[in-house]
Amino acid sequence: MNIKQVIELFESKHTADLADRHAQSINQLCAEMRSSDQGFFFKKLDRVDQLLRLILQGLQNNKFELIAALSNLLAVLNIPFQKKRSSDEFKEVHKIPEMLNALCDLILFEIPLECDPDGEIMGEWENTKQEIANTLTNIASQGIEDIKDKEPTEEEKKIYGAQNASPLQRLFKEGNRNLKAFAASKVPQTLVGLLSDESVRRSSIDTMISVLEAVAAISLYKPITD
Repeated sequence: MNIKQVIELFESKHTADLADRHAQSINQLCAEMRSSDQGFFFKKLDRVDQLLRLILQGLQNNKFELIAALSNLLAVLNIPFQKKRSSDEFKEVHKIPEMLNALCDLILFEIPLECDPDGEIMGEWENTKQEIANTLTNIASQGIEDIKDKEPTEEEKKIYGAQNASPLQRLFKEGNRNLKAFAASKVPQTLVGLLSDESVRRSSIDTMISVLEAVAAISLYKPITD
């Protein structure tokens, strides 16, 4: 199973309404990828964006069996993106912001009360919103730990000056691939919106903690904090 085949199941006139088949195909794809600890290729991120939006459309049409499948997809998105060629992460980087925007649209989705009077589906969805926020944190944090503990070399001190040579300080000013993608997306505005009084009242404490952690993760890049 590959992501193209999964999307075809969503879009084929013969299987477009079979949400259980959609969920099953996503689960199969993710199980295969996680078993080999393989993330999505940079080149395929536009299809990941497309699949996330198809899942959102399904949820908007009350196909809530897709929630568990989305959780499995998020688990794969926590694995660093892969490249087939060394140039991929530069040539295909423009696809990251759109995929992040799809995650924003998902985290803003709310289960209609009339669809779930007992609140069971809402509880499952609240957990998934927390997972979306955690995924944003993990994508933003990739490679950061290595930088935090790294001391500047003598050459870096000569190039940038002793006061500006710290790798973490340079990260704050210059960013990296993923943080620049966050700055080009609507993630900062979305996370700030989720901290509004109305949103906080609707969300669980655990979700709000995850949102705050995502805000902290992307705030390591100055253009975002500005």
